[in-house]
Amino acid sequence: MTTAPGASTASNQQGFPKIPVHDIGDAPLGVLADLEPERLAKILASGRRHLGTLPLRFLDRRSEKWAGRTGNPFLHEVRAVTTGRPQGLWFMNFCYEWGCTTGAATPEGRSAPMLRRTLDWPFDEIGRNMVLVRQVGPKGPNLYPTWPGYLGAISGMAPGRFAIMINQAPMTKKTGILPFDWVAARIATGRSMALPPSHLLRMVFETCADFDEAVDKLTHTPIALPVIFTIAGMEPGQTLTIERQRNAARIDRESAVAANHWRLYDEPARARGKTSPERAAHMVQSWNDDRLNFGWLSPPVLNKDTRLALECDMATGTMHVLGCERDGIVTDITAIQ
Repeated sequence: MTTAPGASTASNQQGFPKIPVHDIGDAPLGVLADLEPERLAKILASGRRHLGTLPLRFLDRRSEKWAGRTGNPFLHEVRAVTTGRPQGLWFMNFCYEWGCTTGAATPEGRSAPMLRRTLDWPFDEIGRNMVLVRQVGPKGPNLYPTWPGYLGAISGMAPGRFAIMINQAPMTKKTGILPFDWVAARIATGRSMALPPSHLLRMVFETCADFDEAVDKLTHTPIALPVIFTIAGMEPGQTLTIERQRNAARIDRESAVAANHWRLYDEPARARGKTSPERAAHMVQSWNDDRLNFGWLSPPVLNKDTRLALECDMATGTMHVLGCERDGIVTDITAIQ
């Protein structure tokens, strides 16, 4: 049973498997590689098919060298999870090539915000082999939809505190020629000594006690490359989007919606993914229905590259997650809180 990419997912999940949920206490995220070796193997095999063995080996070495040079605080965890395992894990932990659509709002009649999100990635097996993890950090529990072997955070919820999602920022147009602009962006990132956004986000979940503290850290911490953060807190109206440059930020407190183009910066840039403005507009319109049933999940936010969809209900501290592949939905709606 599959669901066509153009179909709504509101009532099509029956018969699909649940996403595995792991409660790991205060153990490091790297334990998921030991708990889910088959899923990890399938994800790495997909990377080899998609990129090729030799390019993946080069990207692995480049990622390892850069992480070591910058003194990344999670370097020891990445080294532990990559030791004795096939190539691809270094690149997996530092790659940043996906599209996303995110929206947060406090619908009328709700006591706390809600957040919706999709992640688009052309790799196969990512939606099918996703896991959900509950990890206890210094400031309380954190919930992540993630993958065995991945140690950053690109989507997460801290019940009672906040939920935060990462969207890839658009590519700066240095020359207007895509390959040259891509190389220029990679050179700039390679020269940076700052954290990648996914590692900053994990640090925020582990060290920030509330919405305001998280916003401050996401706004002012230098990062290795541009990114867009969307955050929802516990109080009505505690929703905003932060468009980040490496050492600068602009905040939209009126409309917490993000795809893969700038809304607050005027500089020439190339949107990531497909139909970025249309996806953002769809997410804004989706709040006409505030039910937790994925009724909003339809084109263009649902497409052939969609691998993850989630809803966060801040009032109950619950995250609902779906896995998708190229041919549609592949998991049942799975809740974690």
